[in-house]
Amino acid sequence: MRKKVGRVNTRREPITEALLKLAAQKVPGDPRGRTYAEVLAERLLKAALRGNVAAFREIANRVEGEPQQRIEVTHHFVSRRTEAG
Repeated sequence: MRKKVGRVNTRREPITEALLKLAAQKVPGDPRGRTYAEVLAERLLKAALRGNVAAFREIANRVEGEPQQRIEVTHHFVSRRTEAG
């Protein structure tokens, strides 16, 4: 389902709802009693430590926020004068 432009969608999408619900559940048989979210976070961290740049970027973006893009704006003003003779 696509969000409509100009309207705030306060309802979560069905896949997001399902993922949030499942991520909060305990992993069956996990000796440490971790949730799926905890296991995934640990695996993501281990991948970053092994040199996976995409995993590192994802962690950095989640922890520190996405870096702001620098946009350089230049404006050239051209004056057009008409000379009355």
